[in-house]
Amino acid sequence: MLPLSNVISSLALVLMMSLVFSQEALSHAKGPRTSPEAGQVLEALPQKLEMEFNQEVILTRVQLVLPDGRKVALPLDGLERSSKHALSLEEAKAGKGQYQVLWKALSADGHPVKGAFDFGVE
Repeated sequence: MLPLSNVISSLALVLMMSLVFSQEALSHAKGPRTSPEAGQVLEALPQKLEMEFNQEVILTRVQLVLPDGRKVALPLDGLERSSKHALSLEEAKAGKGQYQVLWKALSADGHPVKGAFDFGVE
């Protein structure tokens, strides 16, 4: 028979590990880190938009709001669950001004998350 102190130590270890892993599983996607970065001012519109999340997500919608207020839906064809996404901006033929990116995604735990960020072209 095991000494009581070994049993208690083992149970405490199992409990701590359960708490750590359950918190990780319950956390929603955060972020994303983006390129261009939020608030960045560029000389020209980039060819692609990059988004990196803290966990795998499925992007469900990404729109680019042009300087004149029109919204362009960015193509999501072929995107899968991933923490890194690159989207073509070739559909967005616009010049100088402020742009806003609106995004929606499903995080790994199945909860919807959304956000927005701005960048400019001068």
